[in-house]
Amino acid sequence: MKHSKLGITSCVIAVAMFLIMALLIGASYFVSNVTADHPQIGAVWIVTDVSALFLPIPVHFIGLILGVVGLFLRNRRKLFPIIGALLNLVLGIGSVWPWLYLMWHMLGRVQ
Repeated sequence: MKHSKLGITSCVIAVAMFLIMALLIGASYFVSNVTADHPQIGAVWIVTDVSALFLPIPVHFIGLILGVVGLFLRNRRKLFPIIGALLNLVLGIGSVWPWLYLMWHMLGRVQ
């Protein structure tokens, strides 16, 4: 039996998105410390933060769908689809936390 290509793709999506998020968060942290000295870098800070908020949810959703579809393929091993689906599910739920944090802190400001 061969490994599922959809499962492998799902795993690659999960790991790649995790690494991209680590890079975006690291860049955002670095840029936020430098912004006081160079105000024009503020645009880079906005782009990294907006990308970190909007990018991971649809990407992990696509990875989750690929992993689940890979689970139902016949005559294929199920290792990579299971790992890919679980990673995308956990990281996708984790990428919702910044939205919940923002909503929670905005509740006190709404009148």
